[in-house]
Amino acid sequence: MLYKESANTALADKEYSKAINYYTLAIKNEPTSSFLFSSRAKAYYMNTKDLPNASMQQWKKVTEDCQKALLLDKRNYDAMFYHALYILCALDDYERALKLMEEAYKKSLEHAKSLKKYLLPQEIYHQILRMKKAKREKEEEDRIVNSHPLFESVLELLEQKYNEELEDIHEKETDKSVIDYCVTKVSVKYVSDIKDLIKVFSSSYNYAKDTKRIDPPDNLCDPISFNLFHEPVVTPSGHTYEKAWLWHHLSLHDYDPLTRQKLSIDQCYPNLSLKVCVDEFVKEHGKNLNL
Repeated sequence: MLYKESANTALADKEYSKAINYYTLAIKNEPTSSFLFSSRAKAYYMNTKDLPNASMQQWKKVTEDCQKALLLDKRNYDAMFYHALYILCALDDYERALKLMEEAYKKSLEHAKSLKKYLLPQEIYHQILRMKKAKREKEEEDRIVNSHPLFESVLELLEQKYNEELEDIHEKETDKSVIDYCVTKVSVKYVSDIKDLIKVFSSSYNYAKDTKRIDPPDNLCDPISFNLFHEPVVTPSGHTYEKAWLWHHLSLHDYDPLTRQKLSIDQCYPNLSLKVCVDEFVKEHGKNLNL
């Protein structure tokens, strides 16, 4: 128990290497604890995600612990959450990562009351929104690349310059901390340059020639189904849900699906202002909506 508490404390304090060591010791005492494996997976993920040149071997530690956790308890949606992040960050597979994250979200809604030690459903929901935004940006970048032959040429020059700067750092510096600092600085500049390049080419491209499909904004969509609201109702926590879904949920459970706070139907009321916004949005963009 001491190792587990020390690991949880280290994780909360963002001392990820220390947390990994404590979780490893705790797992030796409790080798069938799904929670310990998914917690160590989180520590591995947090320790790896910001490394500029993380190896696949480092990333594999995340997915291996997630898989062990799910073998011990298939309800462990924390393990699914971090496995999805591994697929996104290490494999760059947006479709597969998003699909698994949505599965984790569904499980979190099913077991939110009984598995309180895991993530809140709303945390997974916000991660899904971030992933969808990143996916749209990636698709936008791909469109620009395919539409502008010059873009790829300039991108190659940026990449060549970046690789040359990395080689120069490793040739001139010997101190690991100095190398890490310089590599991080160059990497941040490289990413920033790419974003600026995308903005330049994006603004010059005439999208009016395309029949561009429009995704509904997140604030006009139900956080459970991700569909546009039809009859939005708001709860005391400030969260808005589609009425039909929430009524069904409350017929089975007595809590807010995202926050786990106690909730009943008579505490909910129509979100009329949001309903007006949805109707106006559909009226303006109905023909091009991705539904």
